[in-house]
Amino acid sequence: RRARAAAASRGMISNRSTVFVGNIAFDVDENHIKRVFALVGPVKAFWAAREKDGQPKGYAFCEYTSEEHAIAAINCLDQQEVFGRRIKVDSTHGGGKKMDSDVANARIGADTKKDIENALKKLTTAELYEVVSEMKML
Repeated sequence: RRARAAAASRGMISNRSTVFVGNIAFDVDENHIKRVFALVGPVKAFWAAREKDGQPKGYAFCEYTSEEHAIAAINCLDQQEVFGRRIKVDSTHGGGKKMDSDVANARIGADTKKDIENALKKLTTAELYEVVSEMKML
């Protein structure tokens, strides 16, 4: 709830173009994560939650310039291993508890997702960036 309130205070979750990003590795620089999400589409705002002492909490919110880019981020990056951790990428619309029907209907099938996951595991970081960059053109 606090995460949602903090993001709401920044105006980031009042629209369908923002995604929640969870399970972020604590030792990864915020800019690295932001660059991964920018490969999907133009990022309007990115906010990583931090403890009072400045330590990362392991989650963030990424606001894109369009709902289509947010859907693409969910489809491309949810459950992918990024910097050693399998991240969670989900819609913030509707309280972050479930995606709205348009986003849910845009999801890819489980078998296709597994094939993509297996292929991505074989790529270097540079190749992964290239693939995600090309995916945003679809």
